[in-house]
Amino acid sequence: MALDFGRSTFDVIVTLEVLSHVFDQKAFVRKLATHLQPGGYLMLATQNRHVLEKYNAIPPPAPGQLRHWLYQHELAELLEPEFASQELFTVSPVARVGVMRIVNSWKLNAPVRALFGNRVERFKERMGFGWTLMALSRKPF
Repeated sequence: MALDFGRSTFDVIVTLEVLSHVFDQKAFVRKLATHLQPGGYLMLATQNRHVLEKYNAIPPPAPGQLRHWLYQHELAELLEPEFASQELFTVSPVARVGVMRIVNSWKLNAPVRALFGNRVERFKERMGFGWTLMALSRKPF
């Protein structure tokens, strides 16, 4: 947050798995917007709170570790003041507990993939069951 890259410097900014570890997420998104040229793109990936909390046994953060996962609607709301969202979706369906552990089992899904390709995986991602939230947004002109 302390680095100054200037205003309207970049055409594209990519941030991968950073947002959930930032103390002030609104300020972080505003700062990203200041660095983008009008019409520039933000490609952002962050953890999907819904999937991690409900379908995975993730241990609590270690002392001093910052973790603030977002739901898909929260990410959309966070980006909305600064960006026009182009796409918001999930990727990488992974589950380690409950019924989703079976639904996402690699062994169970191998014959499904053989019959249908990646269509079932893509369907789970569209339904919001991906481990990672992905956002493609554009700074207004």
